[in-house]
Amino acid sequence: MKFWTIFCFSVFLLFCRSNPPKSGFVDLKGNWVIPPNFDHAEDFSEGYAVVKEQDKWYFIDPQGKRLPGSYEFQVGNFQNGLALSRLSHYSYGYVDKSGTLKFPTHFKYAFDFKDGYALVAEDWIPKTGGALHPNYYFYYINTKGEKLVSFPKLAMAHEVQDLYVNDGFFPVNCGKEGWGFMDQNGKFKIPCSFDRVSSFSEGMAVVGQKETEDSKFSYGYVNGKGDLSIPYKYTYAGSFRNGLALVSEVSKEGDTLGKFYYINKLGVQAIPETFSYAKDFSEGFAFVSYTVMENGYETSYNKFIDPAGRDIFKLGGSMGYACNFKNGFAGVNLFIPLKEEDIKEDMDFSKMGTSYGVFIDLKGKQASVKFPDQSFANWQQGTHLSCAISGGLVRKKVFSKK
Repeated sequence: MKFWTIFCFSVFLLFCRSNPPKSGFVDLKGNWVIPPNFDHAEDFSEGYAVVKEQDKWYFIDPQGKRLPGSYEFQVGNFQNGLALSRLSHYSYGYVDKSGTLKFPTHFKYAFDFKDGYALVAEDWIPKTGGALHPNYYFYYINTKGEKLVSFPKLAMAHEVQDLYVNDGFFPVNCGKEGWGFMDQNGKFKIPCSFDRVSSFSEGMAVVGQKETEDSKFSYGYVNGKGDLSIPYKYTYAGSFRNGLALVSEVSKEGDTLGKFYYINKLGVQAIPETFSYAKDFSEGFAFVSYTVMENGYETSYNKFIDPAGRDIFKLGGSMGYACNFKNGFAGVNLFIPLKEEDIKEDMDFSKMGTSYGVFIDLKGKQASVKFPDQSFANWQQGTHLSCAISGGLVRKKVFSKK
């Protein structure tokens, strides 16, 4: 569960205090459907969105109608019909769409449900030096609240926040023996022997090995039989999507390449091109950045590619940041430059063209109006548009003009 905090830094401190942003929802034509009356809002999930208004959290539908119940602490999105709810500073539970708390157990820590399972902890012990980063007794539950698989040893919350159950593999921590995978009956499918693990995806999981000299990690891939099918050699390794995984490695000379590329399940580079920045594939496409030399200078470009490495979208102008595809759409930032003859000497760069945000569909066609000067960069850092279209609506943040 993501808890959102606005951090006000230096010159933005006064602005954030006196003019806090408000959130609401617009349609793809840019019209307000749900006015920006909320101090915070999340995207719609399973038909409802979490919002905060006047220090209370509650759920709304796409027409802005409230569900029963309100909450003092933040609640999460509905996943598998249940939403994670913080009941007090050290207590969590799950509520359904009627606002009913589902399970009698109050957990000391808990995460959202995903594919029918959630990772929770009933108890914890302080780590050496205090309780700031405690160790938890984690275990998995299903949507009925039944306890399924327990970690053999304690773990900290940050170690498990990105883990989930997939293909019947339950990631677990075994303490000094490392990490491994169990089945839903608590029997080991892959014994604990890894310093780090990710969840399985398309029959493969990223595993990490700690390097003895500098405490850095190298990463490889394990298959469902527990075989290290792709050896430890990557400084970054992403999950397999559409048969490909995004990786980066260190050269034989020990210098970081600073380049990303995609491999297949044999560990072979599947797309010849390398990229200065790239994302995992999502719904059949990946957003990548690359640099070329033009007139003696390095120039950066962005694009979407398919698993064959082909350029898919030609949108015109310069593509800036772009979101992963979700529910068939992706948000992209575009900059349309002025004609060369219209550019004046010493002109500010921001005036040398028009910037806007727009949604595109899986065919690369424009799916929304152009939102002037709107950004799809990190929503939590004060930008304006959510990356996702959910329930036909886009979450939008505005700032007071007072």
